Amino acid sequence: DAYPDGEKRTKNFKLLCGDVAIPGHSATGLRACVTHLRAFQDPEDHTAREAQTAKIRSLLHDRIWTDGQAVTVGGDFNALPNWNAMTNMYRLTKDSQYTGIGDFYEADQTDAKWFGNAGPSVTCGEKACRSGERTLGASSKYDYAFISRNVTHGGRVSALAADKYGSDHHLYRALFEIQY
Repeated sequence: DAYPDGEKRTKNFKLLCGDVAIPGHSATGLRACVTHLRAFQDPEDHTAREAQTAKIRSLLHDRIWTDGQAVTVGGDFNALPNWNAMTNMYRLTKDSQYTGIGDFYEADQTDAKWFGNAGPSVTCGEKACRSGERTLGASSKYDYAFISRNVTHGGRVSALAADKYGSDHHLYRALFEIQY
């Protein structure tokens, strides 16, 4: 990535996960993951984010569908909900159908208050939309909280972007009702 000082730096973004016990279930009932994807807006940056979200999906897909584990993924994706990189994460398509390739519901996809923030190429449905409250300044949603669709329904998720705490991003909290 090129920085304002002209220096080229390499960042190696990771997916950090840990298993969390859920009372009444196994000690590994929930896998909680956090990530921070590549920044900037050059074509190679968009391509890199698409590859990163594809890798996240491939790493977690079997845990969700073969092992039956609940999985959350949160973090700074440096991408708007309508960008192609997010298609690997969302089950919700850009035309608000639950037929996408992603294994996840996003916490803010059912909050109609933010449907007006949907970007180009997104058509909001009555109850869901690839949109959401802005988490970076007043104009961008870059931060997400996803829950695997094997343990919840897209209508039982919610999120709140709160004040900034020492960051250019807003704190992003989510509530998921997990059902086994």
